[in-house]
Amino acid sequence: MKIAILCGNYYPNYSAVGLCASRLAESYAKSNEVFVLSATDVIQGDTQFSHNGVAVYKDIPLIERKRKNAIKKEYRYAWIKNGVTNYYRFIRMTNTVCSKYSIRTDYVDSFYRLIDKVQDIDLIIALCMPIESVYAAMKYRKDKSKNYKIIMMMYDGFADARTTHYFTWNKKLKFNRHIKLENEIFSACVKVCYVAQNKEHLMKYHKDLISRFVEVEHPNIQRKECPKKLLGNFSDDKVHFVYGGGLKKDYIDPTYFVKLLPMLPNVKLDIFTSENAL
Repeated sequence: MKIAILCGNYYPNYSAVGLCASRLAESYAKSNEVFVLSATDVIQGDTQFSHNGVAVYKDIPLIERKRKNAIKKEYRYAWIKNGVTNYYRFIRMTNTVCSKYSIRTDYVDSFYRLIDKVQDIDLIIALCMPIESVYAAMKYRKDKSKNYKIIMMMYDGFADARTTHYFTWNKKLKFNRHIKLENEIFSACVKVCYVAQNKEHLMKYHKDLISRFVEVEHPNIQRKECPKKLLGNFSDDKVHFVYGGGLKKDYIDPTYFVKLLPMLPNVKLDIFTSENAL
């Protein structure tokens, strides 16, 4: 079987979703021909290569490409470079807010181009960020009269997302429109695999499609042996939580969990992050 997995940043600069994609891709590659199609703003080296038995194709969306080319130039003052970066952020926001749907259309176009590079696909697994990849898979199948199947891996919400729409008024204005789009996309998929936080939304607004929904655990959760150098940090008389990943203000907020821990006996928390929500 020829499988294409759609995601954002992939090897060697994984995003969280990209790391999930690698778990799936490398597992399926043992008995299938697997392609990872990565629409990304980070490309180091080739845009086409093989890694751990998986063919990887990458493409930079148009706005990200323009931003990167602009900030490569030599500027006399740092504030000019910052101004250029903010300009392209403003363009991104304006395009998203003013579009029919709160979708990054240049990302859709990137996925569309990447799908076009792989012939005779049997199955597309679209890891949503939140929805551009599966939207492109659906659109390409319709435009080109293809018959591949689509499975959606739903990590983030769309219609009810906190940050996708930039402004609360934009989210409210387009909410019903986005619910209809979600319904169209879910109907185009043979399965919609979702993680726990999306269950309430799916059951409330798309209960008629319940037969397509499958609740799954996060592919990044794996049992591993503890490295010897870390053993000194752990003891049998405590419950240890270890978190590694992003903690972003107004997005991945650890406040509730951090406040909860002192209420529990014999608990220790280690956090490894480069973000600033703490």
